[in-house]
Amino acid sequence: MRFTHAITAASLLLMTLTLACGGGGGGTSTPPPPAPVISSFTAAQGSISQGGSTTLTGVFTNGTGSINNGVGSVQSGVAISTGALQATTTFTLSVTGSGGSASATTTVTVIPKTIADTLAYTDPSGTGFRLVRNASLSTASKLVLDLTGPAGTGQGVAFIVSADQTKVTWSNPPASGTLAANVAFTLGSGTQALVGKATGDQLQGAAFQKPGAAAVNLAQPLMRISLDLKSNIPVNTSVPISFTAGNQLPASGSPSTITVAVGTLLAQ
Repeated sequence: MRFTHAITAASLLLMTLTLACGGGGGGTSTPPPPAPVISSFTAAQGSISQGGSTTLTGVFTNGTGSINNGVGSVQSGVAISTGALQATTTFTLSVTGSGGSASATTTVTVIPKTIADTLAYTDPSGTGFRLVRNASLSTASKLVLDLTGPAGTGQGVAFIVSADQTKVTWSNPPASGTLAANVAFTLGSGTQALVGKATGDQLQGAAFQKPGAAAVNLAQPLMRISLDLKSNIPVNTSVPISFTAGNQLPASGSPSTITVAVGTLLAQ
């Protein structure tokens, strides 16, 4: 009996020591990684006008975030733009980490425009005389157009264009004191051969080199005009604009008739 008791006591002691030392396949388990947590996901403005934008901000931990609908990667607590929105849009913030994933949504309501605030112009095709949009000088409601020519040289141009003055109005191009601004020609001093005059729907523009000046390259901006959008024009209104008449003074010889290609204009 004593021998048996001694063996039993020894066995219990050995088991205790084994468990204490991590034997027998036991040990301390590693806790799972923390799951992503999204504290908030909000838009700076819940409602915006059509074509406008707002910013989105997500606050999250334990992962990396991204927002759908073209927004892309986002940092926690850092606002990011939605870009221009044309319709009501629901955005989803997705956060992914080693502990899993989480998502949250927010909706930006887009109020459709009824009154136009932008002049949208499509340049004409071709390589002849054309009126093309000056992207650096135009704004949403001011359209600045450059008259450009074909390959070759010349000493001056004159033109008449029409635009519906119930929807737009002729205005001075930026940094110009006249309705038609010279860009390429050398006008000289004293009385200059420069015309910028509006009569109703029609705008007349002309610029000619001073006598004796060398002819210039026509395949560049030659003259500049601009139009301002009037108030209370319904959205998606077509604005008629057309070429009426024109001529050029070539490097040598007499003036010749020209045709100027004009694009399409829409109030949006």
